[in-house]
Amino acid sequence: MMRALITLSLTAALALPLLAGCRSGDPSEADASEPRPRPASSYRTIARAAFNGGRYEDSIDSYEQYLRLRPTDAEARYELGRVFLEAGRPGSAREQFTIAYESDVDNEVYIDALANALAATGDRRATYDHVSAVATRRNTVDDFLRVADVARRFGDVDKVEDSLLTAAALDRGQRADVQIRLSDFYGQVGDSKRQIRRLRMAYFIDQKSEEIIERATALGEIIGPSWRIRPAEKPAPRPSNQDG
Repeated sequence: MMRALITLSLTAALALPLLAGCRSGDPSEADASEPRPRPASSYRTIARAAFNGGRYEDSIDSYEQYLRLRPTDAEARYELGRVFLEAGRPGSAREQFTIAYESDVDNEVYIDALANALAATGDRRATYDHVSAVATRRNTVDDFLRVADVARRFGDVDKVEDSLLTAAALDRGQRADVQIRLSDFYGQVGDSKRQIRRLRMAYFIDQKSEEIIERATALGEIIGPSWRIRPAEKPAPRPSNQDG
C-alpha cells in the first residue's frame, strides 16, 4: 500500500512540470513563430525587380528600406536615382546622384548621372557648374566633350563649339571621334566647309573607318590618299637632322 502511494506521488510530481510547460508554452517555439528581420539585400533584390517591371513606386519604397539599413551604399543611391528619373522625379534623383557622386567624384557613371538629373530639373547654372568643375579639375578630353553635350542640350551654340575645340586641343589630333564631333557640329550649324574639313582630319587619323568614308560619300566627297588633312591640333613632325 505504501509503495503504491509513493509511486502515485512521483507520477504526479513528474506530470506537474509537463502540464506547466503546456500552459506556458515552449520559449523556443514562441521565438520561431515571430517573423525574422528581412536581410537588407532582399530589399535591393525586390527593388530591382520592381524597377525592371516598371513598378517605380514599389521600387522606390524597397530601395528606401534598403538604404535605411545600408545608408552608405553609393551604388544603391545611384540605382534609386535612376528609378526617380524614370518616375518623373528629377529633383529626388538629383539628391541621390549627388550623394553617390560625392562618395566617388571620379566615377564617370555618377558624374554623367548627376549632370543628366541637374539638366532634367532645368537648373542650367547648377548643371554647368557641375560639369565645368569636373572639367577644370581633371582637364580631360571626355570632360570637355561632356560640357559640349550639356551646352547642346541647352542650345548654347557658342559653348558647344568652345568646348569641342578645347577637347580637340587637349586630344592633340589623336582621336577620330573628336574630329567627327566637330564635323557634326559644323554640319548642324550649316558650315559645310568646316564640316568637311574636320571630317578630312578624322580620316587622317583613321583611314579604315567605314563610318568616316560613309559620311564623306554622303556629302559628295571622293575619298583618296590626298583627301586626308592633318588635324589642326596635331603637332607637325620635327624635321630630321641629316648631315649634308
